Amino acid sequence: MKADSLSHDIFLLMLNLSQIQSKEKILELFIDAVNGENLGVSLRLLESGETTEGKVQEISTMRLTFGRIAIEEDLHKVSPEVLAIIRNAVQMLAIILENLEQSHLLADDRHRLEQEITERKKAEQVREQLIHELQDALDKVKTLSGLIPICCYCNRIRDDKGYWNEIADYISKHSEAEFSHGFCPECAKKHYPKYYKKEDNNS
Repeated sequence: MKADSLSHDIFLLMLNLSQIQSKEKILELFIDAVNGENLGVSLRLLESGETTEGKVQEISTMRLTFGRIAIEEDLHKVSPEVLAIIRNAVQMLAIILENLEQSHLLADDRHRLEQEITERKKAEQVREQLIHELQDALDKVKTLSGLIPICCYCNRIRDDKGYWNEIADYISKHSEAEFSHGFCPECAKKHYPKYYKKEDNNS
């Protein structure tokens, strides 16, 4: 095969490999494609720690290494130009694998960020709900505070508008307290002496 034709085939091969999302599949297809061209060269992916007597080329960029390929050549069939094209193809293979690695890392980062955003949104919703509930609770709570002007004689209380109110009315308007009316012993003696004496006799 002529070098120009091989370069074109290698280019198309690399273009197709760049669309694949599996490192193992890319390596497998690359080696099968080169070995199937009858170039006088046989490629084999070496296992970790494996040694060989033939030539070895690392599948690596400046940042990452993805393995090693043993290049077994038939000196009677392979030309230096073909061998150089194959070595360049291995370097391009490393670039494709590095780009794939980067795309996976970016996808992981994007997924993690999406999860964090979702969790933050949920936390914000919980926080807003809590604030809403607390605000509702505060709206329902009425408290009396500060100086309350009260008449020394009739014990009426003056409100903010200047009106004088009975104590029970004033407290009801400004708190959640409710009143149940009855008689204290002193008032019972004063206003209902007959009834009070009757109660004393029954006791």
